[in-house]
Amino acid sequence: MFQRKPYRLCHGWRSRCVMGGAVLGGLVVLVFFAGCAKEETPSAPNAPSAATEAPRFTQTDRDGKSNRSAAIPADGRAFWDLIYLQGGRVGQTHTRIGRVKQGGREVLELRQEMEITVDRFGQTATLGSELVSHETLEGRLIDFESIIKLGPTPQKTRGRVEGDRLIIETETQGAKASRSLDWGEENQGFYAVERSMRENPLQPGQRRRVMTLEPTMILPMVVELTAQDFENTPLLEGSEELLKIDMVTKMEPGMRLQGAVWADPDGEVRKTWMQTLDQTTYRVTQAEALAAKNGPTKKVDLGILSTVSIDRPIRQPHETRRIRYRITLEEGNPASVFTSGVNQTVRSLSPSTAEVIVRAIRPQTPKADLPTSGEGPTDDDLRPNPIIQSDDPKIVAMAREAVGETTDTWQQAVALSKYVGANIETVDFSQAFATASEVAESRRGDCTEHAVLLVALARAVGIPARTAIGLVYSGQLGGFGYHMWAELYVDDRWIPLDPLFGPEGIGAAHLKLAHSNLKEAMSETAFLPVLQVMGKLKIELLEQE
Repeated sequence: MFQRKPYRLCHGWRSRCVMGGAVLGGLVVLVFFAGCAKEETPSAPNAPSAATEAPRFTQTDRDGKSNRSAAIPADGRAFWDLIYLQGGRVGQTHTRIGRVKQGGREVLELRQEMEITVDRFGQTATLGSELVSHETLEGRLIDFESIIKLGPTPQKTRGRVEGDRLIIETETQGAKASRSLDWGEENQGFYAVERSMRENPLQPGQRRRVMTLEPTMILPMVVELTAQDFENTPLLEGSEELLKIDMVTKMEPGMRLQGAVWADPDGEVRKTWMQTLDQTTYRVTQAEALAAKNGPTKKVDLGILSTVSIDRPIRQPHETRRIRYRITLEEGNPASVFTSGVNQTVRSLSPSTAEVIVRAIRPQTPKADLPTSGEGPTDDDLRPNPIIQSDDPKIVAMAREAVGETTDTWQQAVALSKYVGANIETVDFSQAFATASEVAESRRGDCTEHAVLLVALARAVGIPARTAIGLVYSGQLGGFGYHMWAELYVDDRWIPLDPLFGPEGIGAAHLKLAHSNLKEAMSETAFLPVLQVMGKLKIELLEQE
């Protein structure tokens, strides 16, 4: 009989900072890091200081050859930002900007390195990212290259503007994926917001709208700035009279994130704040950044920090058949964030409140008991991609070993789910996101690794599969943690399977925000819905069966 492992939850995020796009990039990093939780209460070790020398970055040209000639000139700019979560220092960014020659013309080059270190339920996790971009002297993006390390293998992304399109190519473990975005005259590069403020400092009462690019997911976004007034602003040491500027970041689909910026009269950003996770960054000198490692450190455990409480415990949560919840979302409508499907229905009660009913379903559940038939699978739910390498010979062999001679689709699905639960041998919170092939090799990870491996194994035997992103209840935490699980298409419906909480089908203690087949090789985008709700949810238990 399958033995359930100790409970673990999962969520995660990261950080980087050149105003505007970089602030949001930091939030995406941290979403990945918010963790998978164990049922037992761990003791968290001290996290190492993030104020260390930034990693070296080697820019490469489009032929993959090293190009070290693009040095930052003496009249360029260099600055450091320290990153804090709820008063605890977790990392830093180092940014250099200057003019370089590219193809016989002078262009603006931005180089940025980031490192963030946090605890995840007692284990220390560190992530780094590197970015090089080129823009015209007028601020139009030319090209960029980024490297993000979420798991064992870095994810590399390159982009270039061709006419009215931004062509993006992402590579993970040698597998490549490409996509393109509309790129009009208003779209600018990664440095657009800070450039705008330095070249034309805002005055009290002024408004400004800047179209820029989010640096982690490489998605267009609109940053709306509204200058308030100069105010006495606390900094790391002392305070200064700085202009407070309210900041609203908008991204598709329907994402709206609140924040603020404080700048001096010359438009130099000195401090930023994002409401999600109470993330604050401070602009510092190089000496201050390097000296910060010797200062006091406040432990920051993202697993605990991001837990969503509930008004009363759920009895035997993962054996439940049906639970009715009331969910309140600060500054938003939960009915537009939580998704409806065959096992979850969402009904708006007010502009900020919704009723969510979750049902445990199986292939034998009568159609009459299902609220909707739901959508069917797409070709991408069956195909391999750079994250779900279902054609990897090792994964194909594992899938065959798991299902044996079984031909019934549901029995195969359950066998695969149990197999994943039994064969990921080590709980590892030190990485944010590994690919299916990496998990098959290492046999370690948290909920994201369980989900991507199960999806890959399912596709390897011809079962359409995708990941689901949302929250799961943990009695140890006394609430919900952000989590990833799998959905497999069996007979005529998507059925959730979770090797950690429901290898034979989950109960009603999972709340789904979204699903993704991860085809774009940008695993960060799967967690976009989490950005909209983290730190803003209230969950009430109305009834359970």
